[in-house]
Amino acid sequence: MKSMMRSTWLLVIAVGMSSAGCEHELVDLTPDAGGDGRTFLPPPPCGNGVLNVGEQCDDGNRMNDDSCSWDCRLGTGEPPGAADPSVRMVVPVAAPFPLGPIDRSPPAGARDSPLPLAVSPDVIVVSWRRVESEGDPGVDPGSTISTRFLRPDGTLVRPDVPIELPDVLDVVRFTNAIHGTEAALLWRVPEAGISMARLSTDVGLVGDPFPLPTYANGGSLAVAATTAGYVVSWYEGSDMFDCEHTDLDPNRIFLRPLGPDGAVDVTRAPIVLEDPNGSMSATGLASGDGTVGAIWWRASTERGGTCMLRFGVTDPGATGLSDGGTIGTGSAGRIVRVGDAYAVAWKLATPDLRIQLAFASFDDDARLLDAPVVYDLPAESFAGNVEVAAGDGGLLAVVPTMTDVGEPRFLYLRTDASGRAVAPIQEVNPGCTAETPNCWVIGHNVAWTGSEFVVLYLFTADASVESSAVEMRMIRLAPEG
Repeated sequence: MKSMMRSTWLLVIAVGMSSAGCEHELVDLTPDAGGDGRTFLPPPPCGNGVLNVGEQCDDGNRMNDDSCSWDCRLGTGEPPGAADPSVRMVVPVAAPFPLGPIDRSPPAGARDSPLPLAVSPDVIVVSWRRVESEGDPGVDPGSTISTRFLRPDGTLVRPDVPIELPDVLDVVRFTNAIHGTEAALLWRVPEAGISMARLSTDVGLVGDPFPLPTYANGGSLAVAATTAGYVVSWYEGSDMFDCEHTDLDPNRIFLRPLGPDGAVDVTRAPIVLEDPNGSMSATGLASGDGTVGAIWWRASTERGGTCMLRFGVTDPGATGLSDGGTIGTGSAGRIVRVGDAYAVAWKLATPDLRIQLAFASFDDDARLLDAPVVYDLPAESFAGNVEVAAGDGGLLAVVPTMTDVGEPRFLYLRTDASGRAVAPIQEVNPGCTAETPNCWVIGHNVAWTGSEFVVLYLFTADASVESSAVEMRMIRLAPEG
């Protein structure tokens, strides 16, 4: 089925047909884009909220335990099976250790600052930002995005590479990815659009940063490296809050390919993933074997509503999309490639505000492979976004949370490729002590280096003091045995 669908995709794009001899109709979902030959596989009927032939129910999601199962059957659905026994637990290699202070660190109070991270076999690339306010004495207002190149053991490859953005105080989103020997750093400035810089371990900044031809308000960035270069996704709209679309203007999620040097084919419009209710919540991309998996969010049309997680698969040239439909409610998530499938981990949104983490997996044809798996987390609240990495046949999800006395903790959950836990949830102290009652974690991420997982994060011993030093720290975790 997979090879048949792929070959049909290419045939339709080449000859301009509108249907295929497969279970889905191939239709152009963006006729306003000029009919540029792109084709789309529409989502499966299960999960669309309409009772279709062969369905016993359809509640508009693909979750179990809500009277309508993930495959649209009445009941709570079967519980998740046992985890893959070949996936090993992970154990700490050493206690959290510092990698030294960082230049131009983010404000200590920036609790949810992102920490983009990309990994190649020999280098880890991590980026962060600082905003210099107009009130800082003797400092010109503006922003700096810095990038550090590390070896898997945490040692420096080269000095940090700062990119100065004078008179820019609001860098809302930024992200990075590695293609060959270079890294691409992308960021968004409101009303100015998306810019890109090329970085390398040899020279640092390769040429000057440059704007990408996107819409002026592009945000919620994600980027994935492919064999052809990169694929980037972003949000375009006027909403003020994640998961709320309460005005009349459309909100769209876009998808566009880039060359290795950031080149854009401006004669071809980008793919429109969602129109009109795309949410400004962060999108996500991951590269597979000749495909790119994508997640994005559909916003509620009510105040205080929740997002609906959506997913799909495109090709490295973003010439078409297989739309997988909806999964369930949530607010933030990440997607990774694991084996021959894609895995998603996200913070589940529940009516009773429970602290839950969910996992789902889908294949290269955007078919959900099984029921999503849900876990209750032993925490009082989230303190940032979930991050997830794939390695040694399974996943490692890392979630920053708060204890009942207001101290930050990392929760680790090791699962197989389908999200089934292979070990109990672990709690790790990022470095807070009795002498540091106001310690804080400012952004984090996790990656697989080929032999172990590394968690990188920014840490300050006293978040109550704006001038408190911020340092980068690493935690190393290796498969057991």
